[in-house]
Amino acid sequence: MGIKKIGLLGGRGFVGQEILLLLEQHEQIEVVSIFSSSQSGQPVNSNAARSLIYQDLKIDSLNLSDEDGFIIALPNNESKPYIDLILKHNPNTIFVDISSDHRFDSDWEYRIPELSGPVSSTRISNPGCYSLKPYYYFHTQCDVIILCLTLGLNVSTQNGGVVHISAKHEN
Repeated sequence: MGIKKIGLLGGRGFVGQEILLLLEQHEQIEVVSIFSSSQSGQPVNSNAARSLIYQDLKIDSLNLSDEDGFIIALPNNESKPYIDLILKHNPNTIFVDISSDHRFDSDWEYRIPELSGPVSSTRISNPGCYSLKPYYYFHTQCDVIILCLTLGLNVSTQNGGVVHISAKHEN
């Protein structure tokens, strides 16, 4: 599989910045365009090998190139006109929507990357932080417990699932 060229819609917000950090570490992804409504024309502060400039996010001036896919990190209820425009430019575009716009749309796959297998769709809806909180809380607790047991510490729980960690006492 070759390197995929990715565009990021809404790259200046908190979620966009976190996504950019993750994408920069991926060997098979190159971020080639980042769009922002507040930072158009400004340099993107990133570790990317090539310098990027925030492009204008206005729908009537969106400058599309040869992106294979887009990650949509826009506020809720704002993605549809962008998706429609991008599909006219490239009908084979892969989308990952971080907003809630397509979570219950049967034309989109609702995916939790850490739990889901390979994706067959070109339209992927990613759950937000509220729906993932129980999953990450549970797995973080399990990771902490496994680490503590590996280090030889006592682990116990009390009502409410509170985990208590203490050193093992030598007899």
